[in-house]
Amino acid sequence: MRTWFEPEETDAFEAAKDLLVRRCLTWADEHRLPADGLLLEAAVDARHESRDGRLAYWDDAEISHFLLAWVPAQLVADREVLDTAPEVLRTYLRYLDGTGLLDPRGATVKDAEAAIDRAAAEFPDALDDPARQGLAKFWVQVALDHGVDVTDPPAFERFRRDIDAGRIPYDGDVLDEIMEARLTGRHPGLPQERAFVQ
Repeated sequence: MRTWFEPEETDAFEAAKDLLVRRCLTWADEHRLPADGLLLEAAVDARHESRDGRLAYWDDAEISHFLLAWVPAQLVADREVLDTAPEVLRTYLRYLDGTGLLDPRGATVKDAEAAIDRAAAEFPDALDDPARQGLAKFWVQVALDHGVDVTDPPAFERFRRDIDAGRIPYDGDVLDEIMEARLTGRHPGLPQERAFVQ
């Protein structure tokens, strides 16, 4: 299975991601391991949008980036779902290893699991840190908190107008923290640019 795609190969990447996630969910069910489609998709997306784009390459830095930067910045889900990210990543890496897809240039499963354990200790604090949130995540979460169906464009547009008119409250201090982190370059969840052509 192909595990690297140019950034502009959107259709091919999405098809591969769907297949990879579907197969991992089945494998996890057979092995009675925790898995979640949203978190698995996020892991694949995080690696695709990384500096090297290798979907099956995971090392200490990539594991830490996913758990301590990508998930807090990019994912909007119930906290109970987000809290499972370290164990779902563990399942995903075991799946990659068990199917022969894990990139041998990265960490071994044993080393990867140790890296997950280290990152998991900091993970709850990372989820709670407003400066790690992405701007889009902030607004989507505000919309969800106010019962807005974010998949309904007219409803989201009404939400945007209500925000502009001051009819919907939001935490301006958190928004200021997010903006400051972005503007000063300390926002850890920003997408990475590809470093080289594969």
